[in-house]
Amino acid sequence: MPANIADVARAMIARGVEKTDLDYTLGLAMTSSAAREQGLQIPLVKLLIEAGATPSPDDMGGVLGHGETEIVEYLVSAGMTMTAPIAAALGRTDALPDLLKSASQREIDEALDLAVINNRIDAVRMALAAGANPDRASSQHGHSQPLHQAALHDNVELLELLIAHGARLDAVDELWGGTPLGWAMHAGAKSPKVIAYLQERMNG
Repeated sequence: MPANIADVARAMIARGVEKTDLDYTLGLAMTSSAAREQGLQIPLVKLLIEAGATPSPDDMGGVLGHGETEIVEYLVSAGMTMTAPIAAALGRTDALPDLLKSASQREIDEALDLAVINNRIDAVRMALAAGANPDRASSQHGHSQPLHQAALHDNVELLELLIAHGARLDAVDELWGGTPLGWAMHAGAKSPKVIAYLQERMNG
């Protein structure tokens, strides 16, 4: 990504850009790992918001579902409303209990999904205690279940917690027909403890 991307965007905005295009570009910027890694994400997002792009808490699932937490932390600090799914993804366990009390079932399930994806085990516990269901399609990656996503972290405690609350070891994702163990094996060296744990559970 060009180092002067914010200047290029500013020049284009000055010539006139539709709000729908601003909002679309905001979504791209918020999910761009290249922009984040180059230190360009927050300046670019700030520029787009100042130009009229509107970040919505309801749109943060796709951002947080890809692990882009830094930009959402910035948006919350800039005044965006905190929701239960956002708090779960960010590991904001100070705010999460109260937010879960007023959350819908959909939001509680999404809070679980985002906590799992971002490896926030305390937030996972809170979402499960609030009634989240781990035996269903993920709200962010609908071809899989939360246990598939958990298998990508080398965190046995996270898997144990989900399984204890009803997540199924034999759940199959809809794209590749993989079980959580299959996902862990695909992740390879990133998940050695999880592979051993799931193999033992599956064979036991």
